[in-house]
Amino acid sequence: MAWSTLFPAECPSDERYVLGPPVPKHALKSWIDAIEGDGSSLSYLSASILLRELAEFGAIWHGCSWSSHQFLDANPVAGHAADQWQWQHQGRIDWRPRATQNKNSVTISFCTFTGLICEQILRHSDVFSIGSYRPTCKVISLAIGPRGYVH
Repeated sequence: MAWSTLFPAECPSDERYVLGPPVPKHALKSWIDAIEGDGSSLSYLSASILLRELAEFGAIWHGCSWSSHQFLDANPVAGHAADQWQWQHQGRIDWRPRATQNKNSVTISFCTFTGLICEQILRHSDVFSIGSYRPTCKVISLAIGPRGYVH
C-alpha cells in the first residue's frame, strides 16, 4: 500500500467530534480495530480492560471515571453498612470474572465497585464476535449505596 503524505488541512474531518479533527486517509475508524488477540478467553478479558483504560488515556480529573473502579470477587458490602444499600438485582450473584463462549461470540463479565458520585456495584458484560475485539458493552447496576465523592 502506498502511503501519501497529507497535511492536516488536506485530510477529511471527523464530524463525530465538535472540533472535527483531521483523519488521515488510511486511518482506522477506531483504535479498537488495532487490537489483536489469540482468541483465548484471556485475550478477550485483556481487550475488555484495555478498551476502558485507553478510553481514559491522558484524561485527568473530570475526564476520569473508569480509574475509580475496583474489581470485585466477593460482596464488598456484606456485614457492614448493608442497610445503606439498595439492591437492584435479586438472586444470587456470581462475583468472579467470567468468560463464556459459544460458536459465534465470547462474553466477558465482571463486577466492579466505584465510589464516584455514589457508591455502586456494577456488572460489566462485553460481547465479542469471534475473531473481533470490538465488543458490545453493557453495564448494569447491581446495587446503589450512600453518596460517594466527586473529582
